[in-house]
Amino acid sequence: MKNSNLDMEVSNAIRTALIVARSTWIEEAQNNLKSTREEYIAGISDVYLEDINSGYIELRGKLPVMIEEGFASFDMKEGFSKSAKKIKGKSGRWYLTIPFRHYTSGVKNVMPRKILNVAKKLKSGGILRDAVVRDLGYYPETSFTGYQHKNSKYDGLRRVVKQYENSKRGTYMTFRRVGSKSDPRAFIHPGYKGLNAIEEVSRKAEKAFYDAIGDWMIPVLDLLIKDLMKEGIEHLRQNIDKVDRYFSHLPEKNMEDIKFILENINIPVLSGFPREENKIPCLVVMVAGEDEVPYGLGDGIDERYLEQGLGDDNYLNWSPDGSKYIQENIQMNAQIRIEVWSDNAVITSLLYAITKYCFLRAKTRLVQQGILTPTLGGGDLEPVPEYLSFFIYRKALTINLEYTASYHVEDYVIGKEDDQFELGTTIDDIDFESFGYYKEKENGRKKEW
Repeated sequence: MKNSNLDMEVSNAIRTALIVARSTWIEEAQNNLKSTREEYIAGISDVYLEDINSGYIELRGKLPVMIEEGFASFDMKEGFSKSAKKIKGKSGRWYLTIPFRHYTSGVKNVMPRKILNVAKKLKSGGILRDAVVRDLGYYPETSFTGYQHKNSKYDGLRRVVKQYENSKRGTYMTFRRVGSKSDPRAFIHPGYKGLNAIEEVSRKAEKAFYDAIGDWMIPVLDLLIKDLMKEGIEHLRQNIDKVDRYFSHLPEKNMEDIKFILENINIPVLSGFPREENKIPCLVVMVAGEDEVPYGLGDGIDERYLEQGLGDDNYLNWSPDGSKYIQENIQMNAQIRIEVWSDNAVITSLLYAITKYCFLRAKTRLVQQGILTPTLGGGDLEPVPEYLSFFIYRKALTINLEYTASYHVEDYVIGKEDDQFELGTTIDDIDFESFGYYKEKENGRKKEW
């Protein structure tokens, strides 16, 4: 019993550390990468447990590994010259037209609001003229090689409207020409120092392991739920073809909308209310409230020393090399609230459904980690019309649960306090007196109890 319980605790700690590692890895990529973010995250494997005492996650793919380790500056024209789409003239010279997509939200190539406000008024096929771009304050820039760009990033921005079965959706593109006559300093990639996320990943994974199995065991539930939300969103993104099975009673148009959100919109998961407009839409995870569960006389939770002999309740049999300080537990009721913020009512509803999926997907795992009776509630919240410069719609998911928090009682040492026997004490070390109490032998003298 002792070994099986300890093995289970160690195995759970390893799994927790790996889950934290993967979540940290994804978060590092989301916070520090832009155009390569999605491909890098796709290279982060799932958590694999090889046996009860070992597991791993890994980074797969040539590009993700290059991004992690870094690479030197290089001439992109060499790769363009090998493209099957390049056009070659009679003189042997070649050229290639490269499309650049600009997004309305997310982290990759997002248009400034001033550009977007003008661009979305264009008709399908309409082009944003250079003079308009200049009036908005955007000019050609100079690259790190000293090359003076001929155009601003937004010169010639074109709006393309695509018709879907039940809706229309606009995309925004610019096009640039490269070829054998291009300036030698043009299209030079500056290189990349490397994300080097593995250092932070390793640090947090190690801390998570020792937190899970160490002396101090007070769960930080809002951060745990925050990681589960991120993991669930990323799972949906990596399994976009299964979304139809995950959500029911959803009109076909909205099913396409939910896929579009997952594929094209960054969804920050925050620990506090958003302060910047570019964080919208988002999920906000917070502690709505906590209360200690009161117990009657004799109904409390026993002391629990995880690293000692589990299944052996007699502390006199414990090794002095194990836990040193007296540890006690309390039972807590907690409510975690996950708010969905968006400037669109439909998007808010769809993100609410995504949030619900992320929790339900991880509910069994929470129970396995000792979180008791997690239940779900939720509904609409009042909008916050003046919090940002645009109107915000809100919904909230409320998670009710119980958990055990363990803590050390100041610096009280096991077996050293006046109301405890020393570790290793046996029946032969105790004198029983006929008048109803006993005394312990201590270096030839008797100690009263």
